[in-house]
Amino acid sequence: MDSHNLATLFGPNILHKAKGGAFQVESQERAEERVEVIQVVKEMIDHQNDIFAVCIQYVTLCMAVLLYICSRS
Repeated sequence: MDSHNLATLFGPNILHKAKGGAFQVESQERAEERVEVIQVVKEMIDHQNDIFAVCIQYVTLCMAVLLYICSRS
């Protein structure tokens, strides 16, 4: 499954406006919003290594803290 398909599946569920209580047929505006949401989520998937990169020093520090906490238990 490529990033566009994943974004199409998950995007509208992750990023959406609160819905009203009544059932409504999707408007043109809402359909355009969905396209934009899918594009944003696709870009996040495509660039996830850059967006969610963690510096190795932070990883090392987190591991040290976890080891310290676990050794005290």
